[in-house]
Amino acid sequence: MVLGQIKGVFNAVRSRMKKVCDDMVPSLYSLYLPGTPSADEQKEHIAQRVETLLTKGAFTKDLIGGDFAHPAIFRITMELCYSPRKGLAHDHDSDFGPLFPLPYIALTFTCVSFTSMLWYSLTCCS
Repeated sequence: MVLGQIKGVFNAVRSRMKKVCDDMVPSLYSLYLPGTPSADEQKEHIAQRVETLLTKGAFTKDLIGGDFAHPAIFRITMELCYSPRKGLAHDHDSDFGPLFPLPYIALTFTCVSFTSMLWYSLTCCS
């Protein structure tokens, strides 16, 4: 691939990943408080949840503590890359290979942490 093509692919992945994270992060990381909480209860829950997720990269770990194994990362990757109609990895096996490149993984983590911080700032700092 030439540099212009790589930049175009990166921009498409980044744009789609932002949408996928905006749609999936709140439910996958339990940012919603069940039931009908008061606004203050919801703000407190989001503040505590985001703090827990972002401290020491907890959003990347599974419940047992395995690094880079949180089920949400897998679900976001499956939606972004392999969803039936919009998956970015379909017909690109030679580009993606058996493992995802480190820049993709870094972008996923950055997007998840940004979405979490955005939720925090929109609900707790307003």
